Formats: sequence, structure tokens, C-alpha cells
Amino acid sequence: MKKLIIPSYLFSSLPIFLVTGPFLPDLILSITTLFVIYLAIKSKEYEIFNNFFFKFFILISFSFLISSILSDNILFSFESSLFYFRFILFAIAIYFLCHQTNFLKNLFIIMFFSMLIVGVDAFWEFIFDKNFFGSKTDDPARIGGLFGDELILGSYLARLLPILCGLYLYFYYQNNSLDKLFYLFLVFLYVIIFLSGERTAFLLSTLFFFIFLTKYSNIKSIIIFCVIPIILITFFLSVNPIVKDRMLDSTINSIKISYSEENQFLPYPYDNFLKTSSNMFKDNIIFGVGPKMFRKKCSVDDYGVNSKSCNTHPHNLYFQLFAETGLVGASIFILIYLYISKCLYTLFKKKIKTFNPNDHISFFMLTSLFINFWPLIPSGSFFNNWINVLYFLPLGIYLFSSSKSKLNEK
Repeated sequence: MKKLIIPSYLFSSLPIFLVTGPFLPDLILSITTLFVIYLAIKSKEYEIFNNFFFKFFILISFSFLISSILSDNILFSFESSLFYFRFILFAIAIYFLCHQTNFLKNLFIIMFFSMLIVGVDAFWEFIFDKNFFGSKTDDPARIGGLFGDELILGSYLARLLPILCGLYLYFYYQNNSLDKLFYLFLVFLYVIIFLSGERTAFLLSTLFFFIFLTKYSNIKSIIIFCVIPIILITFFLSVNPIVKDRMLDSTINSIKISYSEENQFLPYPYDNFLKTSSNMFKDNIIFGVGPKMFRKKCSVDDYGVNSKSCNTHPHNLYFQLFAETGLVGASIFILIYLYISKCLYTLFKKKIKTFNPNDHISFFMLTSLFINFWPLIPSGSFFNNWINVLYFLPLGIYLFSSSKSKLNEK
């Protein structure tokens, strides 16, 4: 379809738009998704809606609306919940574009060069204390790069890594002339994530590489992904005391403090957020206090445990879902995550020799979803527009690759 060429290029350019902040990606997502869904319905492609993820994300979106309606500030809560369904429609639009256009090829090329430029700029800032535009974040222990004072560079790279790997193997699996160069590029990005000072992003990328190596390991990949990063990271820890303090010393100290304090389960301030979220959930078990309402209800006058209990969100997806959307919203999401884990485990057991190109892409998209929703780490707000683009992009690609795999099996 010629009408899908522009939407395809807009969506494949999302890795670029994500660098500009949340406004442009969300604007492009909302408008372009409506257009693509309209064309899909006009073409009577109704089967794209017949899948587990569409049904359950529509269901969870509906539960968010109910939570907002029952909250103390309906209009404020609606800001997060009213149009949340657009993200699952975005995934469906990606699914449709994958079938109809060269979206995946364009996405891979644009994503590769976007991550390369972001990574090189970040390393430039690490070496020369300023990015390509001459600016530097105020935090000496962090690298903002092209994102400036919005310290999400590591998260950007870590969450795109599985998508990039899946697309590479989809197009170039067993291309020995490119493998070494691509793997070295991944190591470069991994080191940049470490240097960014984002500990959550570094944990996510480490979890990703662990899954990747466990499935695809050979002598060459083990050397590249284990030996080289260890040497480089050890070097930077030894020569840069700021990096060492941020990524090693302060992490160890916060863990020690959490275990030394009585009735403290997590490092500060996450323990406060856990207890405050728990108080909200206990008093609003079914539907929670409402999406986006943690910031309104976290003071000691409501559910906070002390003066340090408040933030815009509790910095964990599951704390937030239980507190803001209650048992209904959290349970539906946990079911979605368990289904993702089941699908990933099924592919994990399958021998690589029997993989078709779509299996490679499915494995990495599921890995992306699995680590994005991993419960044992801090996270951004579940309702953040920017992060939801990175949540639902791999989901749309997975819907395409899994449908193609099913066709191949028939």
C-alpha cells in the first residue's frame, strides 16, 4: 500500500524522535497509529486484533479507567489512563506495517545509526566532559549525552539493544563477515551504558546479555561479551573515581545500609516507596488510588511512612500498579508478564538449528519485553509516554514474527 509508506518511515524513525524527548514520539505515535488502524480496518484486516496481547491490554486499559473514576481526582488521573489504549493500538499498527511494508529493514538501519551516534556522543562527553553541542549534565557522575539533563541515555540504549539484536539476526544470521563487527558494537554500547551511570539500565543490559549468551553462546561470543567488557569496565573503574563511586561504592553502601536498618527491606529511598505503596494498596485493594495518584497520596497525611516517602511514582512497575490500579490492574499485568515468560521459555527450549528467521526475532522481542517488565529492579513510571513507546515497539514486532512462524509451521 502506497498510503503506508509515510507511516512506515515515521514509525521506523522513532529511535531518532525518542532522543528529542517524549512529545514528538507520542505525537507521531498517536496520529500515525490512528491512520494505520483506519487503513487496516478499511482493508478488513480484522485478524490483527485477534491475539492475546490486544485483548488483555484492552482489558487492562479499561481497568485503569475504572481506577481513575474511583480516584479522588478523576481528571488528573485521567491524564494517564484515558488514552492508554493507544499504546496497544500502536503495537497492532506496527504488526500491520511489518506485513505490508519494509518497516523492519528501515527500523534496523535507523536504529543502528541512532544508537551509534548516541553512543559516540556519550563517549565524547565522558572523555571531554561535554557532548557534541558543548553541554554537560549537572551531575558529574552521570552522562546525559544528546538527552541533556534528562538522564535516560542508558535506558534508551539498554531497551533498544534486544530489538537491534533481533533485527540483526533476522536479516544477517550466520553472516560471519559482519558478526564480529556487530558484536563489538554491542560491547561498545554495553560499556557506554555502564559509563552513563544508570545502574538500572546496566542491570537490564546485563540481564539481556546473560539471556543472549545462554541461548546463543559459543567461544567467540563468550570472549567478546565476557572478557572484553570485564577488561574495559575494570579499567574505567580503576582510572575514574567518579565512575567507581557511582557504580560500585555507593551501590554497595546502599545495600549495606538497607540490611543494617531495622525493618528496612530495600535500599533508600525504595524502601519508603514500597511501604507507602503497600499502605495505598491495603486501603484500596480492588482498584487502587488511581493512575498517576501516587504523587498526590504519598504524604504522611495520607499513606506516606515519613517525609521521604513522596515522589512522582514509586520507581517500580509492580509497586505502582498495586498502589495505583489495585489488585485488578496488577493481576492482569502479571498475567501478561507470565504469558511473555511462557512464550520466551518455549523458544528458549527450542534448538537454534530449528530456528527460522522469525524465531530469532520472536526470541529477542520477547526478551525485550521480559527485561522491560522485570520486577526486581527500579523503573520509571508505568504510564510514562516515552517509556511506553519502548515497551510496545517490540510487542508489535513480536506479533508479526510469531504470526509468520505459525504460518511456516502449517
